[in-house]
Amino acid sequence: MRTLSAVLVVLTLARCASALTIEFEEIYPCQNSFNYAPDPYVTNGFSFSALPTAFKIFEACESGELGIGNGTDFGAWIDGENPTIHYNMEISSASPFSIQQVDLGQMHDDPPGGGTIRVSGLYSGGGAPSSIEFDTLRGSFTTFLFPNEWTNLTQVEFRQLDDLVVRNVIDNVVVNENFPIPEPSTVTLAVVALLTCCGRRKR
Repeated sequence: MRTLSAVLVVLTLARCASALTIEFEEIYPCQNSFNYAPDPYVTNGFSFSALPTAFKIFEACESGELGIGNGTDFGAWIDGENPTIHYNMEISSASPFSIQQVDLGQMHDDPPGGGTIRVSGLYSGGGAPSSIEFDTLRGSFTTFLFPNEWTNLTQVEFRQLDDLVVRNVIDNVVVNENFPIPEPSTVTLAVVALLTCCGRRKR
């Protein structure tokens, strides 16, 4: 029983090791101004793009109305030229993935207040999880968690619902590439442990 428990622990650790937090750090040296990142912005196999504008990277040193105050670099997409047009931002990957949590907020809006972002996704092979809505705050980040059904995805879309001039911001996107497979050495260790356990029982 102890051996089996040890095997389960090893396999669990192998699965958790694939978790990734996308932080947008160290993109450019701090210049106290926002920087236009290539759109799509690609990192660790994930693509960030915004339509009809562009996905941008902002520096931690931003001040004034652009400041968000979390002390780190962050991504942003703008819903600003025409308040009646809902701009969206997409995260996509060539490989199926899951998403666990994300930090969202707004840099500024007019009139002051928060906003609502609707998040939808696409499953690999078709279908979609139920869309969810996150209420964001002006000038700060809020951490939002995703239900367990947000796995085996190829795309996640964030859409601003309010008719406001806003700059939506995103940081600390926690993803876990779908169904991580343990390394061969881990599988071998598990098999050996199980065989050893069985051998002891026969004796």
